[in-house]
Amino acid sequence: MNGNNNRDVDQELLQAARQTYNALPLDPPNRSQEDEMTLETFILQPDTIGFITVANMAFRDYIRSRPYIRIGTYLPLGNYVVAYTNIGNLDRIYSELRVEFLNFYPALFTILDQESNVAAGITPILHQPHLNLTGRGVLLGFVDTGIDYTKEAFRYEDGSSKIKYIWDQTIAGNPPEGMHFGSVYTQENINEALKAEDPAAIVPHADTVGHGTFLASVAGSREQGTYQGVAADAEIIAVKLRTAHPYFQENVALPYSEDEVFETTGLILGIQFIFDRARELNCPVVICLAIGTNSVAHDGHANVEEYISALSNQESCVFVVAAGNESNSRRHTNGLLSQTNDIESIKVRVEADIARLSTLIVHKGWDRISISVKSPGGETLERVPILLGREVRTRLIFEGSTIRVFYFQDNFNGMIVVTIDLPTDGIWEINLHGDLII
Repeated sequence: MNGNNNRDVDQELLQAARQTYNALPLDPPNRSQEDEMTLETFILQPDTIGFITVANMAFRDYIRSRPYIRIGTYLPLGNYVVAYTNIGNLDRIYSELRVEFLNFYPALFTILDQESNVAAGITPILHQPHLNLTGRGVLLGFVDTGIDYTKEAFRYEDGSSKIKYIWDQTIAGNPPEGMHFGSVYTQENINEALKAEDPAAIVPHADTVGHGTFLASVAGSREQGTYQGVAADAEIIAVKLRTAHPYFQENVALPYSEDEVFETTGLILGIQFIFDRARELNCPVVICLAIGTNSVAHDGHANVEEYISALSNQESCVFVVAAGNESNSRRHTNGLLSQTNDIESIKVRVEADIARLSTLIVHKGWDRISISVKSPGGETLERVPILLGREVRTRLIFEGSTIRVFYFQDNFNGMIVVTIDLPTDGIWEINLHGDLII
């Protein structure tokens, strides 16, 4: 599909969404209140969830009769659309669309660790004057926890800022065109703030975690000496990701309950924002990502992976992505159920004071596999029958741990999510039962 056709799909999706949303019966019952909301207001509601799917003709036809789905942003390079709905509709939409579980439900990303320029061999290169590798004329983009724009590291000698844009997804009021949430601050806004007695009164953005500021400092600090950045003369576009919705933190079952957890939707939109600004400024851009996840397919075909690949094929757009912190942590395993009634056991060692253990098991969609669990103390969750899209929850009597099992199915894979809240330390056994192996 060429660029013109993509744009046609964009307009058709938007028009169909508006028409059906205003004309068809409201769902859920309290939709009458949401009906009067602008999209920007609807996105900010505590029960509103975002998801990403392919913007094909089937999806366009699907939303015609479902006014509770509202179209947010069309992403032409990947032919994706970011849409929004009430939490209560999400599982039904997933079931009806029959899309891949690992792509439909946003993956959750967390920040990665920090390493030094010296260890990477960068500092010696910076000291080679004939190379003149300063980053002048290049943009650095960061999709992370934000940036401390008041730091000297991000100012020129005259005190003005080298930051071209900040998109803070957590502050409502001035969203980028087509993005519908957050607030954008320009270089002019930032320079005005830097001259003010109270910068936050003009640009209320802050990096409360510090990870994004650190990353931007490593790549683009203008301070001399120890903290000189890799590309000191490059200018910066920073995106502060909004925290993942509690629904996903709880039900997609990653073991985090903190602010440094982000969704695929915010990440992809942040990348697109940087890419769009770079095109407007006619500058090459390097987009730096130092967040990671274990909840995508690991085969290059997750929507975020394919989207990054699509942008990487565009002229003057380069990605630098952290490899992760868990190369030797044995976070993954595999096994084989060769015939019906086979049993495969996954043993997981849990350290003391772990709040939650979560495990995602993926198998071929034509097989039927069920789960049983045994705790370190010998308590068991007996074999849980396959109930697609439903949660089975059991609290162990003596150890106090709560085990939850979810079964999901799409056209290609079966997925089993097992979470254990307040797991006792020791060896947990997750047993896979081959109910039907093709």
